[in-house]
Amino acid sequence: MSSPQAPEDGQGGGDPPRDLRSVLVTSVLNLEPLDEDLFRGRNYWIPKSKRLFGGQIMGQALVAAAKSVSEDVQVHSLHCYFVRAGGSRGLVRGQLWRRDGVLAVSCAQEGVIRVKPQVSESKL
Repeated sequence: MSSPQAPEDGQGGGDPPRDLRSVLVTSVLNLEPLDEDLFRGRNYWIPKSKRLFGGQIMGQALVAAAKSVSEDVQVHSLHCYFVRAGGSRGLVRGQLWRRDGVLAVSCAQEGVIRVKPQVSESKL
């Protein structure tokens, strides 16, 4: 796997953070809210295969789910189905749905669902 890539739109600006936690919080796991239960994430790691990095998408789905629940609810499990391969260059859009204590997330790239994470939640 290669090192983090700057966003293509030139919004990176300045020196990148040096420690892993800063990189994760300020870039990889920082999602752009588009609407209620609708988020967009960027690709920062580009594997040699030039495919979408599954671990990054799982992390982004978990962050989106955690941001969409109330403070008296915690996320306690994550299951992920990789439906189709995605490219390393496009933005990923995540849409959340709730049903019986489970948050279903559809992660699409270029209008095609690539990953379908499911996140279970429980009251504290």
